[in-house]
Amino acid sequence: MRFVLTLFAFLALVVVPINQPTSAPRFSDGELIDGFMQTVFGSENFWVSAAAKHRVSKFTGPVRVHVVDMAGSRRSGTVRKFVRDLNRRIANLQMVSVKSSTSANYTVFLVRRSDYASVIRGVLPNVRTRFLEQAACSGIAFLESGGGITEAMAFVVADEGRHMFQHCMVEEILQGLGPSNDSPKLVHSIFNDRNGIDTFTVFDRYIMNMLYHPAIRPGMTRNQVRRVLPGVVQDVRRTLG
Repeated sequence: MRFVLTLFAFLALVVVPINQPTSAPRFSDGELIDGFMQTVFGSENFWVSAAAKHRVSKFTGPVRVHVVDMAGSRRSGTVRKFVRDLNRRIANLQMVSVKSSTSANYTVFLVRRSDYASVIRGVLPNVRTRFLEQAACSGIAFLESGGGITEAMAFVVADEGRHMFQHCMVEEILQGLGPSNDSPKLVHSIFNDRNGIDTFTVFDRYIMNMLYHPAIRPGMTRNQVRRVLPGVVQDVRRTLG
């Protein structure tokens, strides 16, 4: 049963690429825990329900992604490659691309800017979509009462250049997996609309692997999560090396 929903969006209309460090930074346990709490809890959208803002949301089974290229962009292959990368880099998450929309529980729509708002309204006729329509790109996840994500969608503009497409693709697809909030404090993360990052960073690999660790369960509160996160961080460090 669809119980609540959460919405997420990239709100900046212009982003500028930044130079990434040539060597991976070392993050403290405190930085990783703080990043997890800032992205997994909360929401950019003020009317998202408390159940979505204050509980862990994640998929509990395989994520089956179907790409719909409504822009004629020929970027579907890039999305499918990113899906394969996530399947390889996030432990305890099975994520695959599927050809049939009926077998998918995650749909990525590639759209032209001129069609962006109308596509969202057409796909989501029973949802208040103004927040999504005003964003540069966006997504939505449907949650069951226990916090498990049953379905997600991402709306990615594909005709405004490689960098915008790349940023939107990475951020929206990741947010549809659970960490739906942004913070300007996260300088090494895609979950920050101000820093111009357009890749799946090392920091975000930690966040996603922490979220899909078996000790982090859908529906957990902040207090419940804080009790287990120190052990989760150590496990994830061993996984990522």
